[in-house]
Amino acid sequence: IVINIEEGNKKFLKEHRDVFCKIEKAFDLEKELAISNKEIYNVELEV
Repeated sequence: IVINIEEGNKKFLKEHRDVFCKIEKAFDLEKELAISNKEIYNVELEV
């Protein structure tokens, strides 16, 4: 299977922009509150 990575990434990022924003906000919130559950975030993001 051959995929145009660049175009594929552009489409993916456009479709999932809101999701990425939510993930960034979650990490920012974690940092601000100094929550020690990075393992949970890592597991969720790797799935």
